[in-house]
Amino acid sequence: MGWRGGNPYLAKNDTQLILAYANALEQNLQKYGDAALPNIQTADLNGENRRTICQFSASDNLLPGLACDGQFLYRVLVRMNGTSQENVIVRVALASGEVNELCKLPAGTCCLMGAEQDVLTVVNYPIPEGAQEGELYATKAAVFLCIDRETGQTVSQKELAYTPNTTTARFLVEGARLYVYSPFEDAVTVEDLRTGQERLRKDEALGRAVESCQFLGAAQGRVILDVFFADAPQTEQMLWVDCATGETQAFAQQGEYSGPVERTYPIVPLSQCGEEFVAVCQYQMDVQVVESTAGGTQQVGALAPVYAFIPTESYWRGEAAYEPIPYGGEA
Repeated sequence: MGWRGGNPYLAKNDTQLILAYANALEQNLQKYGDAALPNIQTADLNGENRRTICQFSASDNLLPGLACDGQFLYRVLVRMNGTSQENVIVRVALASGEVNELCKLPAGTCCLMGAEQDVLTVVNYPIPEGAQEGELYATKAAVFLCIDRETGQTVSQKELAYTPNTTTARFLVEGARLYVYSPFEDAVTVEDLRTGQERLRKDEALGRAVESCQFLGAAQGRVILDVFFADAPQTEQMLWVDCATGETQAFAQQGEYSGPVERTYPIVPLSQCGEEFVAVCQYQMDVQVVESTAGGTQQVGALAPVYAFIPTESYWRGEAAYEPIPYGGEA
């Protein structure tokens, strides 16, 4: 697929695939030159006619998450400004590749979590006093911003306490819906971030005391959880829970890391296109030979994601049949 390192993210509209590449590693810049810079690409739905529609500088970085409304792609861009950096949302016209700044975001780490109707949802992890820029694990709060995708104005804002690597309430965003699971209450709540109204609450979501729990993903009103129950604290279980009906099933849709040590991981939807999910179905080890700072060359390994469109109905049963998306043409 002509991979150039970095972290590609995939979107789709009715006529094309859209790939957005984050900033590549320094070694990739040495090996591939400008081809490894952050960029946005498009391709036909069959992977053919791949082309780069816009490219950013080596000092820019596209952060995780994207949203696409068919005409525009939205990304969070970290832009260096002298010795400091600023977070902005950029809007890229897919027809022309024109890039415009939609709005500036608060300092800290920002991720574009989703989009629903007329708003984009961004989570911001503010920098606590005394912490260093980008020091995520020092943060004490997660601030959710709903931003009008036409004007760039903040429509609503909600703050949650955030402590990484603990069993406190976990959260995830789908569109403009905030899912929160509290292992202490064994409850899942779903809130509309635009209005602040609680859409629903499911008590006794898992029906057993929980040792630890983490959200893996959310789609179609269902949440995917990685759980260790108190009565079996050494046994990892992956489940999905329908927040409306309370139905709970084992989650079985697994992908593989291909490399020296093969292992599996849960395939989590990145987005939904019609009756299909977009997801990473496999990671392949890509080994590159680059110049070493000490002289000579060295091998650098990185995991390249392989994407697929997965039928939504069979996905939840763990029986989905799919083919990896081919990427033809030149990057």
